[in-house]
Amino acid sequence: MMQRTRGSGTEVSARTATLLVFATLFVSMAAWSAQPSSSEAAAATAKRESTRCVTQADLDACNDAIRRHPSDPELLVALADALMHAKRPS
Repeated sequence: MMQRTRGSGTEVSARTATLLVFATLFVSMAAWSAQPSSSEAAAATAKRESTRCVTQADLDACNDAIRRHPSDPELLVALADALMHAKRPS
């Protein structure tokens, strides 16, 4: 037996409504499980900061990247370059 709700000219069966609810739950669970782990997010942040430091001489990105990798010579040179661009050589 099929129940139909009548509204503004649209009819939705109970089976269709149930299917839509389950589809919504399935999609939301799939999106939730696809989020990266915290270690992957931290690695992506470190890579983005290093790239911004080296390519754009972004002083804040350099400081954050140096905190993560204090002995990286490329970052140290990029930090010096960023300080020169900011007119803060020492």
